[in-house]
Amino acid sequence: MSKWIELKSELFKNHPTCKLCNERPAVHLHHAVINKGKIRSKKLHKYLDHRFNALEVCEVCHPFADAYNVRKTAWEINCERYGKSNMETWYLRLPFKVKDVFD
Repeated sequence: MSKWIELKSELFKNHPTCKLCNERPAVHLHHAVINKGKIRSKKLHKYLDHRFNALEVCEVCHPFADAYNVRKTAWEINCERYGKSNMETWYLRLPFKVKDVFD
């Protein structure tokens, strides 16, 4: 089983509701802070399958989850969940040339 699928199972057990609408059941684990569509090199995709980049979303919210304001919300949710300093350390270590600013 892949690391992402294991993470999905763990997070859905503990957080079964969509983190964006807080109403519907989460059915997708979205690469929320940095999505794979923004990274051209497939070699770098391995850095995205991390709990700090994951957010549980429902079917309705998922199509909108790549917008900057949603990625910023995901950043804030995960800073609260995992600690802001942990998130910042993870984000600064990512080997990407261009990064969004969320604060």
